[in-house]
Amino acid sequence: MAAYADIEKLESLLKECSRLLDTDPQKAKNLANQAIKLASQNNQQEKLGQAYVYLARIVNNLEGADNAANICNKAIQILEKFDQSISLARAWMNLGNCKIRQGEIVDAQQCCLKAIDISRKCNDLDGQAAALNGKGITFEEMGFNDNAMDCYKQANEIAAKAKNKLIQGATFNNMANLLIDEKELEQATIYLQKGLEINRKIGRKLGIAHCLTNMGKIYIQKENFKQAEKSILRANELWEEIGSKNLIIPSLHVLAEVYMKTKRIDEAVEILTKALNLAVEVNNQLFIGQTKLELGKAFFQQDKTKH
Repeated sequence: MAAYADIEKLESLLKECSRLLDTDPQKAKNLANQAIKLASQNNQQEKLGQAYVYLARIVNNLEGADNAANICNKAIQILEKFDQSISLARAWMNLGNCKIRQGEIVDAQQCCLKAIDISRKCNDLDGQAAALNGKGITFEEMGFNDNAMDCYKQANEIAAKAKNKLIQGATFNNMANLLIDEKELEQATIYLQKGLEINRKIGRKLGIAHCLTNMGKIYIQKENFKQAEKSILRANELWEEIGSKNLIIPSLHVLAEVYMKTKRIDEAVEILTKALNLAVEVNNQLFIGQTKLELGKAFFQQDKTKH
């Protein structure tokens, strides 16, 4: 029999880990590992699966998708023994996020669809919103921007109904990202301002950094390179504070674009080299090829300036 004090401590660890997932992921990781140890010692399988779900999300953001995907599969293997649960939906959603960063977009979308289905059966609005947001990302990666926008809008509406500020902030950022690509900068700015306001209120550094990165993209299109650099450097400071080797990579790309457009080629090469090293370290397949391409262009311009 599991000791009552241990179960009480386990519940406390999981609750605190959940609270800190996006505000202090390093501390949350430590709590998740403590919960895994305690759940294993007390044969609390469902709680063990829940702890693995939390750990996978943290590892994917901080370290990379490969280890996180393995943790997700452990969680799914455990949680599928129980009835359809909110934690199982989260595990599939996390695996979808891992697959996106591994470049396996079709598999990622299937994971999101499973998460949506389970969340609906559980009447879990938070899970539905998160999974729809993930599904939107898969459509965006496939180039189906209209479908992506539909998913983001649905996710945003459900998140608002559930009063889930985290998903609201994320979807505002994702909708803005699509509009930036389509050069609809006015509406993109409105979405980003909403996203920044929400993320600042809930203290979510990760969300703030995402929004600041996209603000940098808008400033680049407006040829306000000084403000673009300021916005991206602040985003990168936040990524460093969070300790994310993975999520900083897109921001480094945007910073390199600022340097390329302002003829600071050597600085662009330095930043892209850092981005490539990180992408390889965390096996972010989405960015390894892209970074090599951009680095090649930067080397070409660097060579031109020397001859």
